[in-house]
Amino acid sequence: MAGIFVRLQDNRQIADYGNGTSWDPTDALAIVDLASRAFELWTLIGNEKIVQDYLVSLLIGPRD
Repeated sequence: MAGIFVRLQDNRQIADYGNGTSWDPTDALAIVDLASRAFELWTLIGNEKIVQDYLVSLLIGPRD
């Protein structure tokens, strides 16, 4: 899941700021499929305790 997020974020940066980048329709559809896959995976793991604990840790920060 983290790898998918990184790939999507990288492509978003290119789309937003890579003015010289031309998107091939096949590549663009592959990225959309990847985003769809991320949502599918989230429905499988989103309610797991470890996932919920991690999300809470992002809100409260590290413990010392």
